[in-house]
This record gives sequence, C-alpha cells and structure tokens, in this order.
Amino acid sequence: MTSLDTSTPRSGTTAGSVGRRAEIGILATCGLNNFLIYGTFSALNVALPAMAKDLDGGVSTASWILLAFLLANSSTTILFAKLSDEWGRRWFYFGGILVFTLASIACLVVRDDGTLVLLRVLQGLASASSMSTSSAVISDVFPPARLPMALGVFMAVAGMSTLVGPIVGGVLIDHFGWRSIFWLAVGLGSMAIAVGWGALKNVHSPPISRFRLDGAGTVTSTGGIAALILAVQLFGDGGSRTSVVVASVVALGLLATFVSVERRSPHPLVDPQIVSGGRGRVYLAAFCAAMPSTGLAVLTTLYLQVLAGESAAVAGLYLLPMGGAMLVGSLSAGLLQRRMSARAANALGARGVAAGAVGVTGVIALDLPTVALGLVLLVVGLFQGLYQASLSARLLLGVAPNRRGIAQGLRATIMNGANALSTATVVAAVSLIAGEDAIEGMATGSARVAFILAGALLAGFALMAALLTTARRRGGRGA
Repeated sequence: MTSLDTSTPRSGTTAGSVGRRAEIGILATCGLNNFLIYGTFSALNVALPAMAKDLDGGVSTASWILLAFLLANSSTTILFAKLSDEWGRRWFYFGGILVFTLASIACLVVRDDGTLVLLRVLQGLASASSMSTSSAVISDVFPPARLPMALGVFMAVAGMSTLVGPIVGGVLIDHFGWRSIFWLAVGLGSMAIAVGWGALKNVHSPPISRFRLDGAGTVTSTGGIAALILAVQLFGDGGSRTSVVVASVVALGLLATFVSVERRSPHPLVDPQIVSGGRGRVYLAAFCAAMPSTGLAVLTTLYLQVLAGESAAVAGLYLLPMGGAMLVGSLSAGLLQRRMSARAANALGARGVAAGAVGVTGVIALDLPTVALGLVLLVVGLFQGLYQASLSARLLLGVAPNRRGIAQGLRATIMNGANALSTATVVAAVSLIAGEDAIEGMATGSARVAFILAGALLAGFALMAALLTTARRRGGRGA
C-alpha cells in the first residue's frame, strides 16, 4: 500500500502551517473552479435538445460537444496529475483555469460545428490540468484533523455545482439560448483567476527539475481511455458494427498493455502501490458509483422534457433537491468520520446511492407523479455526497505529498471516465430504442422503455459499488 508519509511538501510548506486565511483562499479557488467546470458541463447536459436543434450536425454534434470534453479530460488527467507531482500544482491548476476561460470566450463566437468541438477538447485538457489535483491541493494546506471536513466542503460545492448548473443553464437556455452558458463560464473563470493567483502559492511547488516520464504508460493510458469512450459514442450514434468492435478491441488492448507496462516500468506513470491491496477495489467501486452520479442527472432531465413535457428550466429545477441533499451529505461526511471509519461511511453512502438509483428507475417504470422523482433524487444526492466526500478522505489521508496528485488523478480519471460512459449510455439507450427524435424532445411509444432500460443499467452499477465498498479483504482487513 502507498506509504503513509506525512513529510513536508517539497515547497517547504507544512499542511496546517499556512493559516486559516490561506486555507479559505484555497477552498474558494477550488469551489469556483468546480462551478466553472462541473457547473458549465451539467448546464450543457440540459442544453442537449436545444443544441441538437440549433447545430448543423444535430444530435451527433450535440453529443460530441458533451463527450469531446469528457474524452479529453478523462484521457489526460493521469498525465497532468503526474506532472503536477513532479513540477508543482500551482501553475497547472492556475493555467487550466485561464485556458478554460479563454476557450469559453471563443465558444461564444464560433459557429462552425467542428471548431466548436475542438474548443471543447481544449477545455477538456484545461480542466484536466486543474481538476486532476483538486483534492491534492486541499490536502497540501489542511492538516489531517481538518482535512475530512475540508474535503467534505469541497465535494459539497462540487455536487452543488453539478446540480445548480442545470437550473441556471435551463433559465439561460430558455431566455438567452444555449451559448449563453459560456458567458457564465467567463464570469466564473475570471473570479477563480483573481482568487487563485495568491491562494495557490501555498500548494506543493517543488523546484522544476528533469524526471523520466513513462512514455509507454502515457501513450497506452491516453489512447486506451480515448478509444473506450469513442467506442461507446459510436455505439450511441448508430455507427457501424465494425467501427464499434474495432474501437472496443483497441481500447481493451491498450489498457491491458498499460497495466503490463506499469508493472515492469522503473518509473511508472501510476505507482502500483497506489492501487495495491484494498485500494484497487476502492477505485473500482468509485467507478461504479460515478456511473449513476452524472447518468441519473442526464436521464432525469431528458425524461422530464421528453415524457413529462417540462421545459429545460423546469427540468433543471427538479434536480435542486438532489443538489441540496448532496451538500448536506458532503458536509456530514466530516462529522461522521469522527464517529466511524472512512470505510464505514463509504459503505453507508454506496448503499444509499444504490437504493436511490433503483428508486428512480421504479418511478419511471410505474409512471409515478414527478414529485416522487424529486424525492428519490433527494436520497441519491444525500448519499452521493456522503460517499464522494468519504472516498476522497479515504484515498488521500497519509499519502506522501509527492504522490497525492497521482492518487487524486487516478480517482478523477476513473470517475470522469464513468461520467462520460454514463452520459453515452443514457443517450445510446434512448436513441437506439426510441430514436434520435426522442433526444430532441419528441416522445415516441418506446421512449418509456428506453428510459427504464437506461435507469436499470445505472442502478446495476450503483448496486455493484455497494457490494465492492462493503466487501472486506481476506483476513478481515478492509481497505
């Protein structure tokens, strides 16, 4: 298992010695960046029908605007995490915010579909640069006694940004068009830049020096993750069976090669100790739990617009209880971990998410009033907040400062990959069963069946997360 090293970061700053003002500055910067990235992405999820109607490429281009971002983000997060461990987190974090903001300005004026997708790729890279080490940035300045609470606040803001995004996005879409979401990004990015310039000087910042990058590991991990997401996208877009199979085989081959390369490399991109023992199971559970996190938000907003006849703004409002509950759950994680282990809090959160995911599928299948959907989403949000906050503390506490970035980066890669796959899964299920017209807001006879199937798939992943989180290693020792 990773060394439980508590040595001083190479920047010379000891966690807990920077003062409360610096700690608040770091949390504020990370919170603003959460709203910048997660908020705008979730807002664009609500905009899927509007984008499909407006863009020349229809549903295909609209889906790529969402998935190109996640593809670029997920496939490069590990690389940026490794670089931040070696060269320091300040400039990667700050630079990511700056590039994302500038790309948002470009998205406001570009009208060509292809260029817009490329800009979203650039934003995915920029977000990977900053978000790959968010939890590591916080752990650099907060002492162990206050770290669970700080991570709880951070995850609460992340959850709120994901769910407030659709609400604000729905209002903007209905009154100013879907591109106005990028104006929101420009404002948030500007504030994050202003606060982050001074706050980030306190994080891990070693002298820049040469190091050996695991080139084979970088290429195989980046290519494997990209090919996997591409395979799902081709499947959802009705691509040829051959192209889907080829992309899937390439993905599995590259990822298998990555695992083999990392075991033999003297300078691995991902230190095998990071995933040794029970930690490997925890990372797998994180993937399964992340599938319903974004997937249920996409499923719910589409369901409300397609079958319930609600506007984008109203569909976004239905996620508000989920956002508020996620805030409560994340903040509760820090308090609960004073009375129970991180593993126990993790298990409790995973079980609650699974129960909520099953409930959402049941509401859709039984055609219950939409108020019931809001109540079930409240349960999902509460336990998702608890799960994610306790997961962050569980994986980062005790990890050496120069390994926190890669530990967080691996977690972020796994979860962002799951988010990409969950979005693609929902879109693919609805498109294949009910047709692309359903994505554009036109109900068909098979639409309900499509939504039930998508919900069942997400619930299955949530149940698997609960099983993995609860399971103990042989010998009675949990991760």
